[in-house]
Amino acid sequence: MDEDPQLRKLRRITQDAELRRDLLWLRAQEKDDEESRASLERVDPQLRQRMEILLADTRPDRMEDPGARRREYVRLWQQRFDSG
Repeated sequence: MDEDPQLRKLRRITQDAELRRDLLWLRAQEKDDEESRASLERVDPQLRQRMEILLADTRPDRMEDPGARRREYVRLWQQRFDSG
């Protein structure tokens, strides 16, 4: 029997620490949570560099429309999840 797709995604996130940190960083960035971003970057010194590459073509943190900003973070989250 095939594993449920949602369960497969959850298993992947829980088993891949780098992917998990990347996704947590994106969420913190979306919420303007500097403390969480800084904590994640202390644990993973390469994190900011990976995220700068991911954000190179877009800067959702500078978008004024909250809906557009949220959609762009969702797109980035999916792009990072699919690339891992």
